[in-house]
Amino acid sequence: MEAINALLAKYDDFRDAQFYSITAPSKGTYVVTLAVLDEDGMEATHHVKLTFSGATNVRLLENSMLGFLDMMSGVSIVYERDLYGFAIGRCSAMLNVQSAPLYLIAPNLEIEEVTL
Repeated sequence: MEAINALLAKYDDFRDAQFYSITAPSKGTYVVTLAVLDEDGMEATHHVKLTFSGATNVRLLENSMLGFLDMMSGVSIVYERDLYGFAIGRCSAMLNVQSAPLYLIAPNLEIEEVTL
């Protein structure tokens, strides 16, 4: 969880970032790609891919709707009972995650940072 907290701190909880895409390459696996923008908010400088595998509970939106999400509060990643919870907005517990408009809950999480 230390690496995840460091990532969230590095990118300020992805406040004002953009969802680039959410894909499902296989059953129970979801890849969330976030675009980190420059200071002007005009161009992406990094992509961060979060791969959740073994997902048990999800609430997703169509990729065409992702651009309309308010990212002022950023995203949250919590870890409880051997599960990772990812949600838009500020969440401190899995119960909060499941109340978010977009969330994923899975036992496995891999992170990949790509500099553009």
